[in-house]
Amino acid sequence: MEGDGVATNLKTKAVRGGVVALVAECTDFAIRFGSVAVLARLLVPEYFGLLSMVTAITSIAERFKDLGLSWCMPSRLFALR
Repeated sequence: MEGDGVATNLKTKAVRGGVVALVAECTDFAIRFGSVAVLARLLVPEYFGLLSMVTAITSIAERFKDLGLSWCMPSRLFALR
């Protein structure tokens, strides 16, 4: 059947894309974890606490961006004007 080859190719591409996304997330986590460990040794506790709060807020904002809210929020803001 001709459609069977297309479905297999699509499945292969989907699995490959999922693996790439997983590796990218793991790499991002490792880099963030390593940078936090280094900064914990270099900064005084007050500055490290401030950095941790800012990092948490920016991480949440990054997740919203990944969900597609970065596309819909500006259009929503312009619609309210």
